[in-house]
Amino acid sequence: MYLSSSSDDNSVRVHNLMLKKDPCVATFTQHVSLPTQICSTSDSSLLISAGRDKVMTLLLFVILTTGILDNEYIWCDLVI
Repeated sequence: MYLSSSSDDNSVRVHNLMLKKDPCVATFTQHVSLPTQICSTSDSSLLISAGRDKVMTLLLFVILTTGILDNEYIWCDLVI
């Protein structure tokens, strides 16, 4: 189970709620202004963030067959 969050440091983070120690598994710093919206698929393999900087970031994660989110990811910035 994963939780996505945004912060006033302009980052988007993905947390694995099953991990007790260091649950943050990915941090993205593509935004130059506050990320205001985050949307993800039910398995957390795809995440879209949008911010005040008028940038939408599409993040595609590699999920291992064990269901664990790997640290490998691809991102694409879409300027709107």
